[in-house]
Amino acid sequence: MYKILLVDDDESTRRICGKVLGKQGYRIFEANNGVEACRKATSETPDLILLDIMMPRMDGFEALELLKVNPVTASIPVIMLTSRDMNYDITLAVEQGVSGYITKPVTPDDLLDSVRRVLNVATGS
Repeated sequence: MYKILLVDDDESTRRICGKVLGKQGYRIFEANNGVEACRKATSETPDLILLDIMMPRMDGFEALELLKVNPVTASIPVIMLTSRDMNYDITLAVEQGVSGYITKPVTPDDLLDSVRRVLNVATGS
C-alpha cells in the first residue's frame, strides 16, 4: 500500500483529493504548509508527495528545495498540485526536480492518472 503526503493549505482540496486517493487504497497523510510537510515527509517517508505552491509559513517551492537536499526525502517523487499555471512556475518546478505538475481544479481521473504514472515510474513497474 503506497503512502501519499498531501500538502495543501486548503482543507477542501485535502479532503477531496484524500477521499479520491483513499478510495483507491492509498494511505494519506496531510500537511497544511511547507514546514509541516518537511517534518511529516521525514517522519513518515511517503512514497509520493502532492505539494501545493501557495501556502503560509513556507511555500511549496521552499519546501521542495528542502525536501530535495534532505537525504531522507530527496528520492521521494513530488507532484505539484496547484492553481498556478504560469510557464515560469512550471519551468521552476521541473528545474527543481518535480515528477509531475497538476493544475487545479483537478478531476479525479487526472489526479489518479498522474499519481499512478509517477508511482509506476518510481517503482519501476
